[in-house]
Amino acid sequence: MTGAASAAVVVVAAEPAEAQPASERESRDERTKARYQPDAPDVQAFYRTNRY
Repeated sequence: MTGAASAAVVVVAAEPAEAQPASERESRDERTKARYQPDAPDVQAFYRTNRY
């Protein structure tokens, strides 16, 4: 159980460094680019296999 407790401490300690607003992590070009592309092969495969 000591290993699980120490692993949890490592995860909690690593989060604050990564918890930055997107505006600080990305450049202006990255913020304004199109992210969702419905015609992308991976998106088409997802909806083909996961019909609702």
